[in-house]
Amino acid sequence: GLEVVGETVVEDEVIGEGDVLAVVGGSVVDGKVVGKDDVVAVEGGCVVEGKVVGEGDGLEVVGETVVEDEVIGEGDVLAVVGGSVVDGKVVGKDDVVAVEGGSVVEGKVVGEGDGLEVVGENVVEDEVVG
Repeated sequence: GLEVVGETVVEDEVIGEGDVLAVVGGSVVDGKVVGKDDVVAVEGGCVVEGKVVGEGDGLEVVGETVVEDEVIGEGDVLAVVGGSVVDGKVVGKDDVVAVEGGSVVEGKVVGEGDGLEVVGENVVEDEVVG
């Protein structure tokens, strides 16, 4: 891992910006060695646990999730293809999960007082009524 002008030498190869090369215990991203616990933004994805995560992938990291190239922490709600990310987990369109100030039903956040029909049930004041 010897740094040269704007680049890094890994396993006898010169790695420039934008290159991603697997090395022992990590990857080389933008000329830097990324370990298995590092999360780094790259073009078209992120590097998590030494792997490149592309757009649309839902990969769990320590207490967080990588969705559409972004790291989502607890409490964040992000719309993804076919679901949402709630409390660091990907929720599908058929899942019902309690969140602060509402519930997630069919991939949408339902607030208090909303009466939204789910499969054979209703959501009333943040609770699913069967």
